[in-house]
Amino acid sequence: RLLTPTEQQVSPRLAVFRGGFTAELALAVADATSAILQAFMDKSLVSRSAAGRYHLHEIIRQFAGEQLAAAGQLYTTQQRHATALQTLIQQIDATSRNFGERPGLATITTEYENVQAALRWCFAADEGRLGLELVAALRDYWYIATNWQEGRRWQELALALPASDETCTARAVVLNEWGILLHVMSETALAQTAYLES
Repeated sequence: RLLTPTEQQVSPRLAVFRGGFTAELALAVADATSAILQAFMDKSLVSRSAAGRYHLHEIIRQFAGEQLAAAGQLYTTQQRHATALQTLIQQIDATSRNFGERPGLATITTEYENVQAALRWCFAADEGRLGLELVAALRDYWYIATNWQEGRRWQELALALPASDETCTARAVVLNEWGILLHVMSETALAQTAYLES
């Protein structure tokens, strides 16, 4: 009741985030401007860390999720969430995802709880194409982060989807990255098959 009508519309959408969020993602997914985020902080709905990352208390997040579902906006907001993460990851320069300082890798790692939530939603909500494209955008993340089993699981879920002309490029990327993980996991014959199909 203490929220303005606009704040009442925006606040439930923040429920789709896991592990916090940036101001940029809040705007892309929930239409939460800096002014709205500040208002939420003033009303103790949102906190901000020293690094500038925003967080919802888990009880508030659960309540917001109930409000989002009741308003019939859960599906659309989760779709925006997955799309915003895909866009963010695609914008990371490939050179910043290599070894060394790897600032791009750190960005993905910071958002990884959100990435996992988005992937879970994509494959549970029959948004396979978006899930495949998100896995393709992640490319070498699991290999560089040495999170091979996790990466392989998502890649195999993505590759289990029916092939189509629209997903050909994303599928080729995922097949290649799957081959890399299979290779480092000493499954050479299967890796060769993945490379050839890619």
